[in-house]
Amino acid sequence: VQPRHPSLISAALFSSSPPPSSGVSLKHQHGRLVLEVPLPSRNEKCLFFLRPMLMTVGDLIADLQREDSGATASLLSTDGQRVANMTLLDTLLEKDFQLVINNEVYRISAPEKVVTSSEHARNLEDMKHVVHLLHTALHLPEHQLLQERQLLERMDTIKQELSPLEKMKDQLSRTAEFQTSRALWTGMALLSVQGGALGWLT
Repeated sequence: VQPRHPSLISAALFSSSPPPSSGVSLKHQHGRLVLEVPLPSRNEKCLFFLRPMLMTVGDLIADLQREDSGATASLLSTDGQRVANMTLLDTLLEKDFQLVINNEVYRISAPEKVVTSSEHARNLEDMKHVVHLLHTALHLPEHQLLQERQLLERMDTIKQELSPLEKMKDQLSRTAEFQTSRALWTGMALLSVQGGALGWLT
C-alpha cells in the first residue's frame, strides 16, 4: 500500500471539518449598508437596511424578530462574548462578529469603510433625523405648556357658561328655603291657634 501524500491527508482532514454557516452577507447597496439574513420560519432571505449611527444591537434584534416571530437572535463577538443590546451598530461593525439565529451561527466580516457621495447623503439624512429628534425633545415642554394653556382657556369658557346656571341655582335654593320656612311658620301658627282654641273651649 502506498502512503498517501501529506497534502491529500490535510485536504481530507479539512474537508471532514464542518464548514462555517453561510447565507448572511453584509455589503453596501445603493449607498446604504444592507444585511441579508435568512429567516428560518419563513424559509427566505430578508434585507435589513442598517443605520449604524442611529441603530443599536437591540434594534437590529428587534427587527429580526419582528420579521420572523419564530427566530431567536443574538450577536456575539469573534471570541463568543455576547454583545450588549445598547451597543451602537457603528461600534459593532468596526470588527468581525457573529450572528446567532436559532442556534445557527453566522460569521460576518466587518464592512469596508466606503466614503462616497451617496454615503455623505446618507450621513446628512441621518443627521437631519437626529436634529429632528433633538428639536422634538427640546420643544416638548413648550408643546405641553401650549396644551395646558388651551385647557385653562377651555375651563374658563365652561365656567362662564355655567355662571348663569349657578345664579339660577342659588335663586331657586333661596326661593325653596323661603317657601319651606314660610310653610313651617304657617303650620306652627295654625297649631298655636288650634291649641289656644281648644284651651279656651275647655
